[in-house]
Amino acid sequence: MARHYSTKDFFRQMPNALLVRYFQGRGLFGDLDFAAMKEGKPDALFAAWLALPDAQRNEMDAELLDIFTLCCEKGFLAILDEARWQLREKPEEITPLVEKLSALPNHFERAMVTFLDHKEFWKGATRFYHADTLSYWRKRKNLPHRTAAVDDASIQQFAEGLGFTKAQAKRRILELAKLLPAAARKLQSDSGHSFGGNPVVEQINTLIEQRCALTIRSFTDPAAENNAAAEPSV
Repeated sequence: MARHYSTKDFFRQMPNALLVRYFQGRGLFGDLDFAAMKEGKPDALFAAWLALPDAQRNEMDAELLDIFTLCCEKGFLAILDEARWQLREKPEEITPLVEKLSALPNHFERAMVTFLDHKEFWKGATRFYHADTLSYWRKRKNLPHRTAAVDDASIQQFAEGLGFTKAQAKRRILELAKLLPAAARKLQSDSGHSFGGNPVVEQINTLIEQRCALTIRSFTDPAAENNAAAEPSV
């Protein structure tokens, strides 16, 4: 079921202590006594909010909507997935983070604490949450067969679309290219699904392995880019 967002309802759901941190970080409502405001009764805050210029409200409302979007179980899982990837070289930091966020009373607090205290995980988590919650994928037909574009200009354009630097995008793509084939094979062999022995699934997995191997080679071998055109299109 779709979740409805409104600014006032968001204020009601979010603890005052986190609201004051959010607004103080933007230099707003310093004269508002958040401590005197009852939890779940944000009338004074909402009145001050309405007094702000429209442009200022609209900018923050878009940000608050992003936070609201991740105030759910799937949002929390997206945060944890992104954190695990970001901390893959610091595994000792993952368990304390998971325990810290899990100990919070609800997903509203988990999302806001992540936004305020762990901003490095935020952008990736919102991107993956959006992809995971798409209701359908639109099939595109009659597209031309083209080899993967791994030149610097294409990688830069891809990185900018994700909000990453080029180096971050290359690291992320390489990481996924190394992990995806094993993850696909594991899913294929999972007895809880009916993928085993399915020839179409086998074709898909073979294609994943070929494409990932080509991606890794293209990113790690400077000569591979020149040979990419010789690869068969699928």
